[in-house]
Amino acid sequence: MADRIDIGLRERIFFITFVFAYLSLRLLESGGLGIEFTDGHFSDLFFIPLLMTSVKIYRWLFNLSFRMGKKEVLIAVVYSVIVFELLLPTISESYVRDFFDVLAYFLGGVFYITFISKGFNRKSKINTRN
Repeated sequence: MADRIDIGLRERIFFITFVFAYLSLRLLESGGLGIEFTDGHFSDLFFIPLLMTSVKIYRWLFNLSFRMGKKEVLIAVVYSVIVFELLLPTISESYVRDFFDVLAYFLGGVFYITFISKGFNRKSKINTRN
């Protein structure tokens, strides 16, 4: 039987902080109170770390055994760029293509790999001794 994977304290702290920051920024932006440059960009910077940690929490809750490494973070970044920057702007006028959003997704992925989920291989592998 596979061991349950724990979400580390560092990742919990980052997750709670990023959720608060993300929601605060979205609230400020919706009220027109955000700084012009940060309007939409900082919340996009938090998106990939929040997404990847949410996937890890889901994996932990349901005791799933799929690997999460750098390749999976890259897939999440590419998928987010395709959906939010290429596909949705063609469907709705409320979405706009923006190079800074692409950069924010990428930097969020780098930040997640470098600082939040440091030591991927050590904690991501599941011990399956019989």
